[in-house]
Amino acid sequence: MNAQVYRDDILDAYVCPYPEGIGDAFLLQDNNVRPHRAHIIDDYLQQETIMRMEWPGRSPDLNLIQQVWVTLARCLAILNPPPQTLATALQEQWLSLTDRQHN
Repeated sequence: MNAQVYRDDILDAYVCPYPEGIGDAFLLQDNNVRPHRAHIIDDYLQQETIMRMEWPGRSPDLNLIQQVWVTLARCLAILNPPPQTLATALQEQWLSLTDRQHN
């Protein structure tokens, strides 16, 4: 997808109708991929008076599931279960995660 397709097929079709229904609280969150950050998108959002949330380009600390996967991978590496019991070992490790490990 390029910026023009993003503008025409996504923003114009799906995003622009929302601010009217939500009001001033509407804030667009995107993920900083190139089509989202192109100048034509900046101009379009300004023209439509759509505010965009500032969002870091890469922020693994905001994606908690990535941290959980790392924890699970470490546990499984230590256990080194055979392939036939891998699914069971993964489920057991998942259930043993504490709330502290999730947050």
